[in-house]
Amino acid sequence: MPGQEERSTDGRWDPFETSSIEVRILDGLPCAVLLIDRELVVRYRNAPATELLPDKTGAAAALASLHAPEPFEGWETELKSLIRQGLSRRWEDVACEPTPGQPVSLNLACQPIRRGDDQNVLGLLMTIEFTSQRPAGSNRPQAEARLMSLGKLTARVAHELNNPLDGILRYINLAIRIAESPPQARRPEETQSPNARLVRYLHESRTGLIRMVGIVRDVLEFSRGAQERYDSLNINDIVDEATRTVAPLADAHRVIIAADYQVQGMPCAPAGRLLQVCTNLMKNAIEAMPHGGRLLINTGIVDTDVVLRFADTGPGLPEHIERLFEPFYTTKDSHEGTGLGLAICRDFVEQMGGTIHARNGDHDGAVFTVAIPLSACHAAPSSAPARREAPVRTAASDGI
Repeated sequence: MPGQEERSTDGRWDPFETSSIEVRILDGLPCAVLLIDRELVVRYRNAPATELLPDKTGAAAALASLHAPEPFEGWETELKSLIRQGLSRRWEDVACEPTPGQPVSLNLACQPIRRGDDQNVLGLLMTIEFTSQRPAGSNRPQAEARLMSLGKLTARVAHELNNPLDGILRYINLAIRIAESPPQARRPEETQSPNARLVRYLHESRTGLIRMVGIVRDVLEFSRGAQERYDSLNINDIVDEATRTVAPLADAHRVIIAADYQVQGMPCAPAGRLLQVCTNLMKNAIEAMPHGGRLLINTGIVDTDVVLRFADTGPGLPEHIERLFEPFYTTKDSHEGTGLGLAICRDFVEQMGGTIHARNGDHDGAVFTVAIPLSACHAAPSSAPARREAPVRTAASDGI
């Protein structure tokens, strides 16, 4: 875990400490990222920023090298104004020429950096994203949606990690105090023994670290995309593989998983991303039915799309369904989810050229529908019977 040298003088997280885990996550992002302090000194740049911008310590000078139209009175005035007012700003489709004779279109965005709930602005987080190698204003709706999601994720990841980090530091300090105190220093009002309190503090620290590991894993998957871990498989086989993955969880929750597959003409697809999408959707459905229920999975071909439908008998979806796919939005308790699972699903489906939608069921439960263009798949090597309809997995002993 981070050492004390990664904290500011008051013992709190230092956002400009480049060895901190929060900052190292930014190295995995595909867009250029700069951390700029109040004096407009570039304190950190990730690998894409190092490639795009010259090694200048001044943010205004580095941005000037992009040969982009300067906002208002210039980059220096604009950035200082954002820091002073604590505002965020985004410039879209900025025509630049960082390399002579090679015009590009960029999106630039600035977010103020604060420490926890402190309202004092410490600096700016700037992201620079290539929108096109073509002239500005080209049509790119899918790329724009992905970049906006990525920018939102980048702006919030430090805050999400700061909460468990501060908790871990607090519990470790308490554990150190107990370890360094003589046995007779125990206060009368303390009901637990020093050893019991020490164990409790270590368990709380472990819980915080586990949450951080989950956030880091999901952030990296969201920003980089899943590596293909399997060869191309029939889509029905991908769903079967996901079902086997969640089978222990289904048994523990006494959830029956049943399937109705179209087999005739069902194509193959690279399995890595689609497997994770199916696994995440199944896992969410099972966890929404802690006292048992049923999950029905359908596959089929509708017009020019392969469609996968996941319908459960759980409590249904919240009022603002569209927010489910936003990074870090979760309806689970803070210790149970990071709020990135559905954001990752949408990202992976959109990378395949498809769509994912959620709605409440006609009577109860939730329904998630994934549509993938047939053009993103390829034909299976052989055909099978026209249809298969059978329960893929039941709860232990089918005893619901």
